[in-house]
Amino acid sequence: MRRKLTLNLGVRYDHFNTFYPTQNSPTATFPTLFTQRSFPQSPNIATWNTFRPRIGAAYDLTGKGKSVVKAYFGQFDIIEGAGLTEAINPNGLSVQVYNWNDLNGDGIPQTNEWDSSENLLAASGGVVTTVDPNLKRPYTNEFNVGYEQQVFSSVQVGVNYYFRNIKDQFATENLANPATDYTPTTVDNMNNPLINSVTGKPITLYNLNAADVGLSNYLVTNIPALNTNHYNGLEFTVKKTMSKGWQVLAGYTIQQQRGTYSRGLSDDFNNPNNSINRTNAILNYDATQMFKVLSNYTLPKSISLGVNFQHYTGYPLDPNNGPPTAVFENLNQGQVSVIAETIGNIRLPNVNIMNVRLSRPTNVGKRFKVEPIVDLFNIANANTVISEVPTGGSSFERPTNQLNPFIARFALRFSF
Repeated sequence: MRRKLTLNLGVRYDHFNTFYPTQNSPTATFPTLFTQRSFPQSPNIATWNTFRPRIGAAYDLTGKGKSVVKAYFGQFDIIEGAGLTEAINPNGLSVQVYNWNDLNGDGIPQTNEWDSSENLLAASGGVVTTVDPNLKRPYTNEFNVGYEQQVFSSVQVGVNYYFRNIKDQFATENLANPATDYTPTTVDNMNNPLINSVTGKPITLYNLNAADVGLSNYLVTNIPALNTNHYNGLEFTVKKTMSKGWQVLAGYTIQQQRGTYSRGLSDDFNNPNNSINRTNAILNYDATQMFKVLSNYTLPKSISLGVNFQHYTGYPLDPNNGPPTAVFENLNQGQVSVIAETIGNIRLPNVNIMNVRLSRPTNVGKRFKVEPIVDLFNIANANTVISEVPTGGSSFERPTNQLNPFIARFALRFSF
């Protein structure tokens, strides 16, 4: 438009519906708890029709193609597979948790030692879960604005700002146990003080009223508290296209993803124990700073050298296995696990890793090309810890995984 302005305008329509089919339950190990049943096909559990805009613009400041301002806004639906249906499928995985009193001390749970309503501590699965009929589809708002400038014939620099937030995320609430059914306490049922095994400090937990233990009526619904979840990132880039036998692509990013932590469909947002250290959390694989360089050089004899270096600050403990966790016993509802520390306060070590590739394409006749390749991964053999035990106790922060060691790989590529 008028030579300097380019617009990219679009909208996406998406239709989604989900249900579970006619099915029969198998014979269960404990048929008195999980009887054989038949289930007709369900009505549509969720039906969504959404329109999401995608708007992009680029403005050439000088009209010479050497400096440009770009901006973009788009909305994206969260991809939903069969998880929502499985959550309420009465023929899916169902769990009942009982308190076991080993009356004869033989270490074997006889039915009379646990199978009673008085011993039922909790239940979960499709038999006790429903979906809010007004459930909205989660989506993200994504926005970025940036500036790029050509400084030499083959060199371009840029700066970009990125923002993303997530709306209408859903999780579960146990309607049978509202927050008012819990009583704050600093001691367990044995009158022992409650001590956070991660921080070593006293902690206040919430004891479920004895009359409400074992009651389960979970609702999958949108959680307004999760609307605070957002991402901010500022990226600086330098790009040198191939000239005089070498090219470089480098980027430095400062970023943060923050909001309210959710366990998704295994959560209970009515349980105040689950809300401990839930808010203002650093989420997912959030490395506060990242630096990457990818370069290629053409050496004498047409040998190609590629170098890839990455540095990023350590992730929060622990995106793979959950946040720092403390486990408590001897409360009315049985075992209780809570987030023991604000997520992001404890981080894994910073990571530095370099990979190198050497190759040399050679023509064989007019139709064939042979290329020997040598890849050297983690050339410095860094053994940085990338995963640790997140549960408080004697094993807390014990390493469970580290970077793969130095590996040399030799290959031969044939092209024709």
